[in-house]
Amino acid sequence: QWINMLRKKRVISFNAISHSQKREFEQAGINIEGVVYHGIPTDRFSLDENKSDYLFTIGTISPEKGQHIAIEIAKKAGRPLIIAGEIHPVNEAYWEEMVRPYIDGDQIKFVGSKTDEEKIPLYQQAAALLFPIQWKEPFGLVMIESMACGTPVIAYSRGAVPEVVKDRETGFVIQETGNKEEDLEAMVKAINNLDTINSKACRTHVEQNFNIQKEARDYLSLYKKLINSN
Repeated sequence: QWINMLRKKRVISFNAISHSQKREFEQAGINIEGVVYHGIPTDRFSLDENKSDYLFTIGTISPEKGQHIAIEIAKKAGRPLIIAGEIHPVNEAYWEEMVRPYIDGDQIKFVGSKTDEEKIPLYQQAAALLFPIQWKEPFGLVMIESMACGTPVIAYSRGAVPEVVKDRETGFVIQETGNKEEDLEAMVKAINNLDTINSKACRTHVEQNFNIQKEARDYLSLYKKLINSN
């Protein structure tokens, strides 16, 4: 969609929000001037080292976000799962067929769409954020929000995930094998090794690489480069 939009608007140059997105654009013939990662106001997403045992996944309820996969992972791991997200009309069939039947209000809970203020405690107290995406996510803002709260991320290695999460330091980046059962077992193994991840390391990673001040500085540097080149 992004690529088609840029072609229609005849955009001459563009910045990407990850190197993964940059490669996608350049392969499609879109000129990319630089990569600027998203940032967040880290003071709003405060560190909490006291974790519960539940897993958390948040995002638009859709096949691409993989809530159905998160449910399978939680069941295999024997862990509670809290799902947050908005259901758009286009994804109602997915919700009704692949997600809703497994919401039992006990092990698998759905809490709907959440504001920033409402989702922060869910991040803070979770054992981990599950991010079993089924597409090449250009960035994944929820990953840095989670890590800022000291909560590690367990995600499939798609799109920008390897750029955002430091494997075995701020979470686990799962390389898919093409065998669904093996990939699910790799996710469960990561869950069982969460005690090897330090909450403060998650927080520091975001402070150093994904804070909103750094994002602003990087955009200013990019703008200056473009001005000086013309």
